[in-house]
Amino acid sequence: MDKDELAAFLALLNGLFQKQEINRLSAEMRDERCRQINRYGVLSAQAIGAVIGCSSRVVNAAIAGMPKPTARGTLNPAHIPMLAYALSNGTINKEWLGILLSEGTSLSTVSDLTGIPESTLYRRKLK
Repeated sequence: MDKDELAAFLALLNGLFQKQEINRLSAEMRDERCRQINRYGVLSAQAIGAVIGCSSRVVNAAIAGMPKPTARGTLNPAHIPMLAYALSNGTINKEWLGILLSEGTSLSTVSDLTGIPESTLYRRKLK
C-alpha cells in the first residue's frame, strides 16, 4: 500500500474505533465494516475484531468467501491515532515506539501501518 492508501485505511480504523459508533452498529453494518477492513489485507481477524468490537469468530463469519487476512502482528486499537501521526510524519520516536510495543501493538504491525521498514524500527527500539 502506498502512503495515501495507508492514511485512508488508518482514518477508516480511527473512525470505526470510536465507541459511540461501534455501539450503534447493526449486525449487517458490523459485517460490512469487517469486510471493508479486510479488503486492505493488513489486519488479522483478531485485530479487526478488536477495532470493530467483536470476536474473531464473528469477523471470520463476516469475511467468509474473501481472502483470509495475512497479517502477522497484533494491534491495540487505541494506538491507531499514534500510528496515523507516525505515517503522516514518516517517522516515529523511540518513546512512542516503546509505548506501542509495550501496550500490545507488534513491530510488524507498526511497520505495516506506517510504511517505516521493520529494520529501521528495530534499530530505533534498540537505541
